[in-house]
Amino acid sequence: MASKKCDLDLIFENYPDHHSAIAALYGESACFRSLCEDYMNCLTFINTLESQMDSEQHDLEEFKCLLQDLKDELDERINAYDKDDY
Repeated sequence: MASKKCDLDLIFENYPDHHSAIAALYGESACFRSLCEDYMNCLTFINTLESQMDSEQHDLEEFKCLLQDLKDELDERINAYDKDDY
């Protein structure tokens, strides 16, 4: 598994305008840290499946849907934090 710093760097890349919200949420919320970890684990698994020639397309699509659900939840929490911060 990637280091926590690497995990945050990848989350930061996906949310370039929300670095302070992400850092604050990551520091304050075990739930948010877990969500970030789940997102990174799902992304890692998808990348692994994509690299395997004999992977099942169905499994890949299920995990892509899961990744989108996790991203949607990240979006919601980050945007809610940013909204409350102003």
